[in-house]
Amino acid sequence: MLDSEAPRRVLYRAVLPLLDTSSSGLNDIDGGVWTISADTLARAMRLGGPVSSRLLILDCRFTYEFDGGHIKGAHSVPDASVVDKYLQRPAAFRNRIVVMHCEFSQKRGPRIMRFFRNEDRRRNGVGRPLDFPQLFLLHKGYSHFYEHHRSLCIGGYQKMDDDTARFDGAEHAASRAWAEKLNEPLRGGRNRIAGRKVPRPG
Repeated sequence: MLDSEAPRRVLYRAVLPLLDTSSSGLNDIDGGVWTISADTLARAMRLGGPVSSRLLILDCRFTYEFDGGHIKGAHSVPDASVVDKYLQRPAAFRNRIVVMHCEFSQKRGPRIMRFFRNEDRRRNGVGRPLDFPQLFLLHKGYSHFYEHHRSLCIGGYQKMDDDTARFDGAEHAASRAWAEKLNEPLRGGRNRIAGRKVPRPG
């Protein structure tokens, strides 16, 4: 029996084609993740007009990875404290098509994306419209996008675990502390140069 007092869910239709073609693109957002392919993002970037102008690409990799190369127009959001500035200014970013990713879109990107979605829901309340309904995860992350659409990137591809990288211990510590706060501890490996435990790529 349905509770007549329960808030009604707000449904949204994805403005970009989703990777899972079996999906209708209609989602209440609270559960699943909308995922798009590298080709879809590339087409949206090349399309021009209102679609391209609405894109807001948020790169969830560490700063040194972003500095080593990133998608054109992307913004660096290595942790929740940085991404929170977008949530605090919804009017400035309303109607944007938000695409988030990390190196492989397996850990960091999905984790920060979930934080982004949950905070948007918390600030607006269940059953009320979201400020950022068009929120997508880039399938396979920057590594795959760079491999297939290098002309749409600035710089190269700095791998997280590349031994030539200068890892920022403070940034890794902040990322680890934030993940543990969400009860999602990061698994780590050891960097042979810095001798510090660092999270595996994701």
